[in-house]
Amino acid sequence: MAVLVTLLILSACTLHVEGERTSKKKSKHALSARGGTVPLYSEKKCGEPNCTDWCEDLPFPSKDTKITFFYAEWCPCAQQIFNLLLGLNKLEAWFARVELKCISNLADKGKGKEYALSGLIDPNHYGASSSNCKPWYANRDAEHPYGTNSVWKELGKIDQFNQYVFAKEKAKDPSMKYHMHPAIVIERELQADKKYVGTPVIMGWLQKHSEEI
Repeated sequence: MAVLVTLLILSACTLHVEGERTSKKKSKHALSARGGTVPLYSEKKCGEPNCTDWCEDLPFPSKDTKITFFYAEWCPCAQQIFNLLLGLNKLEAWFARVELKCISNLADKGKGKEYALSGLIDPNHYGASSSNCKPWYANRDAEHPYGTNSVWKELGKIDQFNQYVFAKEKAKDPSMKYHMHPAIVIERELQADKKYVGTPVIMGWLQKHSEEI
């Protein structure tokens, strides 16, 4: 009888432990679905702010100079820029200062849909409406296996011989040859607009000129 009681107690303990494990897994999944505990931008896949290359000599444009910002909401690199500006209390000011060119939003199919549940910063909460974003990933085809839309094509036509784009792109997809985002495009008088790329350099430039945003 004593052996039977002991076995019953051990069985109950085992069920309790397994129940706790299952509960923790469900809790962790629920946190992930609500936004997650470790947002993708915190992994810093796109590097740290680094004011090198073009950042060293590029001043912040005057108020009369148009700045255009190309980005995909779910892109880890764009998310790192959002997070940096949020930490500087300048995200809303940046969105208000620039002309926004959204390549793809959090609700876009494929990766966008997956990333929407990963605790990312939603630009809609800071003045950048997703209503300006057009489907990109949803437009995949044989010629554009990663996606395409009019904003993507516009970015590709700007400053096609940009040395930093050439240095960065690996041409997995011919349609991406002159694309890299996030990208800042600055209007120039009597010259073609200039494209500035490289997430660490963009972050370094924004950090350097945060008081001017």
